[in-house]
Amino acid sequence: MEKIYQERIEKILNSTLNEIMIYSVFAYLVSLFVEMTMPRVDENKDSPSLIMEIIVQLVITISAFMFMEIKIPARYGILAYIIVAVSVQQNFMYKISLLNSRIINRESNKEGFHIEDKSEEEDIEKNTNESNEQERIHVYGDGDSQEATPISSLPMY
Repeated sequence: MEKIYQERIEKILNSTLNEIMIYSVFAYLVSLFVEMTMPRVDENKDSPSLIMEIIVQLVITISAFMFMEIKIPARYGILAYIIVAVSVQQNFMYKISLLNSRIINRESNKEGFHIEDKSEEEDIEKNTNESNEQERIHVYGDGDSQEATPISSLPMY
């Protein structure tokens, strides 16, 4: 009985390893082709163009997998295919990252995270100048005040 299980496991491993190898090589070739034919990332490109490029790359990659699955049914090959396809298509991943950062920045601007208000900057600068002015004046215990030399202007030895 044990021998039957061992033979069965060996048979499954052999077929699985072959499947993983075939799908990995196929994913590498398809991804390399897609990476070379699709345009490079242009950070000045608008978001709808990036979305279209991402969709086209996804459709090509998924269509190639579906074609391959018709020829050789995949049980574990899909995992190998996804890992290899994603790792080879670095331009594709950079496009997704760029689009993601644009969406996050747009959402954060809507929620008020990146508010650029001149009055806030002026208030901060005014408060900083007032605190610098207060640091220069030293008040003695008897009520006399005298202007002190700022630490930043003292000579360093």
